[in-house]
Amino acid sequence: MNNLIDNISKAISKQELKRLDMGEASFKVTLDQLTDIIHETLKSKNQNITVSGYKDGEFFPDFKAEEYFSNTKTETIIRDLSNLPCSIRLTNIQLLNSELKKVCLSLYRKLDIPVTVNLYITPGAGKNCFTFHADTQDTLIYQLYGRKKWFIPIEEKKEVFSLSAGYLTDFEKLESNSFEIEERDFYYLPHCIVHKAEAYENELSIHITFAVLNSFKSMIPIFINDEMERLLSLNKEYYETINSESSKKCLDLIKNKLLETDTENLNNQFWARINKERLKVLKIGRHYGKDNMMMD
Repeated sequence: MNNLIDNISKAISKQELKRLDMGEASFKVTLDQLTDIIHETLKSKNQNITVSGYKDGEFFPDFKAEEYFSNTKTETIIRDLSNLPCSIRLTNIQLLNSELKKVCLSLYRKLDIPVTVNLYITPGAGKNCFTFHADTQDTLIYQLYGRKKWFIPIEEKKEVFSLSAGYLTDFEKLESNSFEIEERDFYYLPHCIVHKAEAYENELSIHITFAVLNSFKSMIPIFINDEMERLLSLNKEYYETINSESSKKCLDLIKNKLLETDTENLNNQFWARINKERLKVLKIGRHYGKDNMMMD
C-alpha cells in the first residue's frame, strides 16, 4: 500500500492524467460488502451519506432507493443493479467500509489533504450518470466491476483540454480522446479537466472515486492573501508610514484584523468565490437535484 500511496503522491504533484501501478495493493469490495454498503447507506442518519439516481447529467427523481433495494440480497445484487432504471451514486462510503477508510487515512497522512469516497453504479449504455463536466477536486478512479469508456475533449492542438474559470462550450461537438478503464484498473484524473464516462450496452459498471480535496486547500491561502491585501488597502495610510524594520507591526495589524473577522462570513465569502470563479461549467453535464451540490 505504501508504494501505491507514493505513486498517487507523485501523480498529484505532476497533475497528469495517468494509469497508476497498484503493485500488490487492491481495494477489495466483495458482493457481500457492496450489499452491506447499500443497506447501510439507506439506514444512515448521516446527511453526508446519500444515495441518488442520475441519468445523462440530470437528477432522476423517480428512483426510490428504499423501495428498489428493500429485498436486495448478495445473491441478487448483480441482477438488481443490472436492472436499475438509471445510474446511482452513493456518497462518503469510506464511512461504511473499513478498508476504504484506511486508504483515505493513509492518503491524508501522506498528503495532508482530506479524501472521501463515492460509489458509482451504471447499469448500461443510455443510463449514464453525467455528461461532460469537470471537478474541483483531483479524482482517483478504481473500477470494481465491469468496464467503462472515458472521454476527454481536446482542442485543435490535440492537447488534453483543461478548463479555465468560466469557460463554457458544447463539449459534445469537440473531438475527444478516449480510454477504457477495465476491472481493477486505477487512474488519476487531475482537477479542472473536462470528462465524461459511459458504460457499454447491457454491461453493468461499478467504480469508486477517491476525491482528493487539494484544490480547495490551495484556494484557501489565495483567498486569505486577498483578504490581507484588502485589509492593507484599507490601512494604506498606516502601511505607508512604517518602514521595513516595522514590518512586524504591519503583520500584527493584519493578524489582529483577521482575528476580528467574522469566520462564518469569511467562509461564506470563500465559497461564493469558488462558485463564481471556479469552474462554472460544473452545472453543465450534471445536476444534483434541489441542493445542486458541487462535490463529485
